[in-house]
Amino acid sequence: MTYRKVSKKTLADWRARAAAKRAAILKRVAEYKNPDHVLTVAEWSALNSVSEPTGKRILNSDHGPALTQLSAKRIGITIQANREWHQSRARGRE
Repeated sequence: MTYRKVSKKTLADWRARAAAKRAAILKRVAEYKNPDHVLTVAEWSALNSVSEPTGKRILNSDHGPALTQLSAKRIGITIQANREWHQSRARGRE
């Protein structure tokens, strides 16, 4: 019987893969010009520099941006809703 060699991924491998995924998402999001374009949760999380679990926690709370229901199980966030959410969260000195 021959066993297949299983390579062990190091922490550096996982981090490099995550960084590459985030860079690809940010590159794709930078091309979106329409304010009505709907971002996925992964795209929205990368755009706002938070992890996906943190992004999901924000979206599930009452303090997140307005959600767009795409289907029975799929949600998204429009670029305009993200922009309005950022403006509502801004703290300025007066």
